[in-house]
Parts: sequence; C-alpha cells; structure tokens
Amino acid sequence: VIMADHESADATRLRERTGRLTQEGDIDDGLQWSTKEDAESTREDAASTRDAAASTREDAASTRDAAASTREDAASTRDAASTREDAASTRDAAASTRDAAASTRDAAASTREDAASMRDAAASTRDAAASTKSTKGISHIIYQAMGAACMGLGGMVATLTMGYTSPALPSMRADPNFSITKEQESWIGAVMPACALLGSVAAGPLVDHLGRRATLLHLTWPLVSSWVIIAQSGGVGGVILGRMMGGACVGVQAAAGSVFIAETVELRLRNIMGFFPAFLGNLG
Repeated sequence: VIMADHESADATRLRERTGRLTQEGDIDDGLQWSTKEDAESTREDAASTRDAAASTREDAASTRDAAASTREDAASTRDAASTREDAASTRDAAASTRDAAASTRDAAASTREDAASMRDAAASTRDAAASTKSTKGISHIIYQAMGAACMGLGGMVATLTMGYTSPALPSMRADPNFSITKEQESWIGAVMPACALLGSVAAGPLVDHLGRRATLLHLTWPLVSSWVIIAQSGGVGGVILGRMMGGACVGVQAAAGSVFIAETVELRLRNIMGFFPAFLGNLG
C-alpha cells in the first residue's frame, strides 16, 4: 500500500509536471506564433514603408519633372521675348536701312546738282575767258585809259577847289558889295583842307559799302552843289559852306581814286596811265 501510494504520488507529480510542461510548451508555441505574426506585420509595415518611400520618390521625380517643365516653359517664354526683341531690332535696322538709302539718294541728288553747278560754273568760266580774250587788245587799253582820264578829271576838280582862294580873295576884297575881313579870309582858306581830312576818313566806309566806282560817281552832285553855293552866295557864310562841301569831296576823291586806279589799270600800263591824273591835276 505504501509503495502504491508512493507510486501514485509519483505518478501524480509526474502528471503535474507533464501538465506544466505542456502548458509551458503551449505558451512557448503561442509566443512563437505571436512573434511570427509580429515579424510578418513588421515585414508588411517595412514593405508598406518601402512602397511609400518609392511613391514619395516617384512624387519627387514628378515634382522635378514638373519643375523642369516649368523651367523649360520659362526659357521658352524668354526665348519668345528675345524673338520679339530681335524682331523689333530687325524692324529698327530695316528703318535705319531705309533712312540710309534715302540719305544716299539725297546725297546722290545733291552730288548731281553740285556736278551740274560745277559744269555751269565751268561754262561760265569758259565764257568769261572767251569774253576776256575778246576784250584784249586796243579796246581794253582804251577802257583803262578812259578810267584813268576820269580820275584825272577828278584830280583837276580837286586842285581847282584847292587853288580857288588865290584868285577869289582879291576879287572879294575889290567887290564893294561883298564884305570880308582878314580872319574870314583865313577861314575860307583853311576850312577846305580840314574838311578834306574828314572826307578821307569817311572814304573807307563809303568805298566798302558802295564800291569804288559808285563812290566816285556819287561825288558828282555834292561837288557841283558846292560850286553853285559859292557862286550864288552873297556873303562869307555861303562861301565857307561851299568850301566845306568841296573839301569833303576832295578828301573822298583822293582816297577812292587811288584805289580805283590800282584795281582797274593793269600793272604793265599803270606807269603810262598815271600821266592823266598828274597832268590834269596840275592843269587844274
């Protein structure tokens, strides 16, 4: 009985240990199964994460492609703006070319006009040369002699004006109807050279403004007027006024006449033509 009890107790303890071992094995199996499920879930999560990363990379690549396309669009827009600028530059260049062509045409027209003017001037020069050749000879010398003779007449009038007082003062003293003093006689003699000095000063502007020939021609009427005033005067005042006008004309004639002779008479004839002013001046 004791042995049986011991065996029964051993058997009971064996079953308990076996039960405990069985339970522990079940637990271990459950843990292993749970661990497997967790590993599989982890792998699935890792695969999902990889898929999400791949999708993210694909999204990033799409974003890069979109950015590249945007940059290409911007570059195309810049190229279009550059094309418009090039077109505007081309239009400006075309306008400049047209302006240059118009300027060239104007310059060509001006050149043609200048050439025509030069041809006309050359023709005029040839005509003048022909006319000069035709005037050479005795007629040309006669024209110069006539100019020199006119200057000699002017010199004669000037010397008549200067020498007037020599015969006039004695006749004035002898005339009972004409009253004159010594001082008045001196004024009649001195006023003419003084006015001739003023006339020679005024001759320069007159010659530049009117010319040599015109200035000498315009001396005719004041010279005649001076002699008319002297002839019609009934006193010393009229004589002095006429002498003043005549003296001014003598000064202008002396300055303008010398220039006129030098410009109109040829150098080879100037010595001969100088005879007229000297001879007629002394004659006056």
